[in-house]
Amino acid sequence: MPDLSQTFSFITEPMTDDVRRRLSWHTLGHQLLDCAGRHATAHGFGYQALASEHRVWVVSRIVMEMNARPSTGEPYTIETFINRIYRQFTDRMFVIRDEDKIYGHAFSTWAVINYDTRQPVLLDAPAFAPMAGLVCDRTVPIAPPARVRVRSTEPVATHRVAFSDLDRNGHMNSIRYIDILLDAATPDPALEMRRIDIAYAHEALFGDTLQVFREDDCYEIRLEDGTVAVRAVLTPHTPAPPDGCR
Repeated sequence: MPDLSQTFSFITEPMTDDVRRRLSWHTLGHQLLDCAGRHATAHGFGYQALASEHRVWVVSRIVMEMNARPSTGEPYTIETFINRIYRQFTDRMFVIRDEDKIYGHAFSTWAVINYDTRQPVLLDAPAFAPMAGLVCDRTVPIAPPARVRVRSTEPVATHRVAFSDLDRNGHMNSIRYIDILLDAATPDPALEMRRIDIAYAHEALFGDTLQVFREDDCYEIRLEDGTVAVRAVLTPHTPAPPDGCR
């Protein structure tokens, strides 16, 4: 029987930390996606296997909740496992730790789309049979994803999608949205975030102008025509955000 989870080792280095000399949220986001991809590849449903059928994994949601982030020079591991498969989506969990010290946990939701038609693919297709045998009867101890409503009509920040923002599919890289949200949420570098909950709703392309709208700790990133690209909640190490934005 295959191991249902897989664990990857890392160390926080000067090029992967932030101004607080801790593992940056940007790096952590990329490493979560990397671990998901490596686990999928090891079991036959990774990027290369899907690309031959004109299919690609896309992340629909990421929730990262960290009690602390590893400091520069500290080692840590990321364990990942599949928690659930349901029609077009699958949930994948992560545990970030150093031996017995738990830094935090993460939750993600993924889908597969056909990149010619941009339509989702049902995950009960034969190509995904190995994935069904990897579902773990485990979860992670973080609150479920939030529902976000932002009524504000005045943007707090804008960003024009440029070359360095793009992923291999020509869309805004999913982790770059987190950078933009953190820039809007942390005018003081001393402010420490505890949780980032981000849901991806619409793709942004080269040249698009993105506007960031905020209500308390809730955010929306919208295209100029009002289409919501991202909804998010960024929770600092302070009391939880008010219910008004949920």
